[in-house]
Amino acid sequence: MNVSDSSDNLGKWLTALAALCLIGVIAAFLIIATYGYQMGCFAFIGFNPNNLTCKISTQNDDWSTFSSLLSGSFSMIAGLGTLGVLLISMKQFKVQQSQIKHQNQRQVIIDKKNEKTEIMQLDFINKQKDLLSLQIEKIYINEFLDTLDSIEKICVDYKFSDKLNTFESFLKDDKKKDILTGELFEIINSFNMKEEYDIKTIHYFYKALRETLNIEYISKAKLGDVSVFRCPIGFNIHTVEVSINKLNSLIYQISRRFKFRLDIPNINVPKSLKLHEIISIIDKNKHYQHIRIESNLNGYIHLVLFIFEMTNSSLGPPYRNLLSIEHQMYGIDDFYNNTFTLEFIKKARIHIDTYCSNPDLLSRLNSHLNNFASEYNN
Repeated sequence: MNVSDSSDNLGKWLTALAALCLIGVIAAFLIIATYGYQMGCFAFIGFNPNNLTCKISTQNDDWSTFSSLLSGSFSMIAGLGTLGVLLISMKQFKVQQSQIKHQNQRQVIIDKKNEKTEIMQLDFINKQKDLLSLQIEKIYINEFLDTLDSIEKICVDYKFSDKLNTFESFLKDDKKKDILTGELFEIINSFNMKEEYDIKTIHYFYKALRETLNIEYISKAKLGDVSVFRCPIGFNIHTVEVSINKLNSLIYQISRRFKFRLDIPNINVPKSLKLHEIISIIDKNKHYQHIRIESNLNGYIHLVLFIFEMTNSSLGPPYRNLLSIEHQMYGIDDFYNNTFTLEFIKKARIHIDTYCSNPDLLSRLNSHLNNFASEYNN
C-alpha cells in the first residue's frame, strides 16, 4: 500500500466517524424530544399548544430522572465518539506505520542508488589514479631507457642486454640500487685483493660483472681478445689497462647517472699476466677448450713471446719505438697488414741490436722475432 492509498483510506474513516457522530446526535435529540413530548412540554404539529402541561419541576427526583436521561444520551454520543476516535487513531497509526515503511523502502532504494553511485565514482577515481600511476611509471621508464641509451653512447663497447629487466631487477628504486652497489663492492674488492691474475680469474670476474650489471660486450673481436665459447668478454692481453678502464668508465657512468649513495671502487689493473698460461691458451691446450685468445695470425705465439719478453725486460715496453700509443689503446690488429708487419720486424731487429746489452735476452728476443717472421711469411 502506498502513501496516497493510506491517505484516501484515512479520509474514508474520518467521513465514517463524522456520520457516526451525527447519528449519535440525532439519536440523542430523538430521545430528548420523546421525553419532552411524553412529559407534555411541547407538542408536534397539529397539537393544541393550550394542552401543554409541562412546567419546571421543583422535585429533586424529577431533575434526577432528567439528568439520567441527559447522561445516558450524551454518554452514548461520547462513547460513539470515543470509539470512532480510537478507530481513527488505530487507522492513523497503521497509516503512519505504512508511511514509515514506505519511507524506509524509499530510503533503502536511495541508499542503494547512492552506494552504487559512490562505488562507481570510487572505481572511476581508482582507475584515474591507476592511469596516472601508469603514465608516471611510463615517463620514469622512458627516462630510464634514455639514460641507458646515453650510457651506451659513451661506453660504446658495451650494451645492456635487457633494459627493462635491468630497470626492474637493479635500478627501479633505492633499495635495489643499494643491493646492486653491495654486489659490485663485493665483486670488485674480491678481484682487487688477488695477488696474481690468470685468465680464468679474469674470465670469472668479467662474468660476474656482466651478470650483475646485465651487460654484454659487443665490439668486434681483436687480436689478443679473450673469448669464452667464441664470445669476447672485453679483455685484451695487449691492452690490459684500457680493457679495465672501459669497465671502470661503464660502472662510473651507471653510478653517477642513477645516483648511487656510495662510490664504487675502481678496478685495479693487473700488473702482470701468466705468460705460460697465455701461450697454452693460444696453443689451444685441451685444458682451455672453452677459453681462447683471438689469434688468427701466423706466428702469433712468437709475437706474444717477443712482446711480453721485451715488456718485462730493461728495454721497456715495445710501444716506445716500435708500436704507437694507438696500439696500446686500441690493439695490434695492424699486424694483419703485411706491410706494417714487415716494417715492424725490421725496426725490432734494429731496436734490440741497438739497445739490448744482455746476450741472453738478445738471443731470446731474436729467436722469438725470427720464429715470428718465419711463420708469418709461410
